[in-house]
Amino acid sequence: GDGDGDGDGDGDGDGDGDGDGTAGPGLPSGAILLFDEACPPGWGEITEARDRYLRIDDGNGPSNELGGQGSHTHGFGAHTHGISNESFPHTHEVTASGMDALTLGLSTSNATNSLCRSNHTHSGTSDEAGPAHDHALTASPGGTTESSTVRPAFREVVVCAANADGPVPDGARALFEGDCATNWTADTSFDDRMLRGHDGDSNPAELGGSDTHDHVMPHAHGGSTAPGGAHNHSATLGAQTSQTAPFVFDPSTFEDFSTPAHTHDASLANATHTHGIVDGAPVSSASPSIPPWRAVEVCSADTTTNALPDGMFVLFEVACPSGWRVPPTVDWTSRFIRGRGAETNAPSTGGSLMHGHDGDHDHGGLTASAEHGHNATLTVATASANLGYSASSQSGVGALDGHTHTNTDVSQAGAHEHDISSASADIDTATVVPEYREFVICEVDPG
Repeated sequence: GDGDGDGDGDGDGDGDGDGDGTAGPGLPSGAILLFDEACPPGWGEITEARDRYLRIDDGNGPSNELGGQGSHTHGFGAHTHGISNESFPHTHEVTASGMDALTLGLSTSNATNSLCRSNHTHSGTSDEAGPAHDHALTASPGGTTESSTVRPAFREVVVCAANADGPVPDGARALFEGDCATNWTADTSFDDRMLRGHDGDSNPAELGGSDTHDHVMPHAHGGSTAPGGAHNHSATLGAQTSQTAPFVFDPSTFEDFSTPAHTHDASLANATHTHGIVDGAPVSSASPSIPPWRAVEVCSADTTTNALPDGMFVLFEVACPSGWRVPPTVDWTSRFIRGRGAETNAPSTGGSLMHGHDGDHDHGGLTASAEHGHNATLTVATASANLGYSASSQSGVGALDGHTHTNTDVSQAGAHEHDISSASADIDTATVVPEYREFVICEVDPG
């Protein structure tokens, strides 16, 4: 005898010979359960499920298909941006220097005209200008986003199939439509995460992925704005202090002498400017990208058992075996397996094959700062003075012809920037399914 009177020899009284005190048929060969470590003895890993999400058969073709895509792109449309209207009041510093050769006329009877030079400088500040203005921006024709990978939030598992009929191993994970049965414990690490075959590293129960993703949208608007802000200035360059200096009458040479006090008026020509814009690669909004799913409670067996509780789902690679059936009350077709959320009244289904993104962006919201200069034109000035010279101890009066200057420098000024308005580049929707391995989901047939 076995001590409990049921004749199975294990002494637990349930008659099934497994010693756990619970009666049940056990699992058939080929049944698939999930583990946090290498498959136990008598079980073999389905390595095709590595790095792939677990999805239920779509009803077309083999029930253990591989599918999905690792990454995807979207097309996006033509668009441009507005540039704010800004004024930029400013002045410029103007400096004139250098002179061409001049004719110096002398009043003494024995003097002849002599070529001379008079190097000197003038400086001054222009009047203020800088009208309110904006700029046009080249429209972008649109393009294609950079590729992005869709990997919804996941919890890894080792996917193992029974090599023969037998009990549920201690620590095995199974799926339940409702709460975990007695002697099973909910594994909350699966909450709101899809089930995914482990990647083969040393941690087969990793968490990862994200339910949202975005895309870089490389495009250009010409690198800068169109010219704008046309304006001009005027300036009076300060007087040169009068000085005298020796000079020698010698038409073959240039002699230095000092120039009487005088001024020049300057006209700063009309000028426009542009601003740089960061064409770069703005980023789309983050968008949910979760394929159709159905939620289950993922439960861990507290002990090795032959009992198969009501509401327990088991995966198979082929059609449900004898004594098992496809769950009749819910449609699992083409749905991914996702851990039930912890919140009250958590949804049982969700997700979509299609997703899109918002393409609003503003290239940083500001143009590059820009300043500018002008070309300047000086009026001709005439300076007269009594000049002393040393030829034969004579002195005389020299009249300096009208002159201008060869070098006129205008400082850069008017630094300012503009706001860049946000614009939406319409982004095409896309159908994206993460890489998966299909299975058949079954429950014990009570009939």
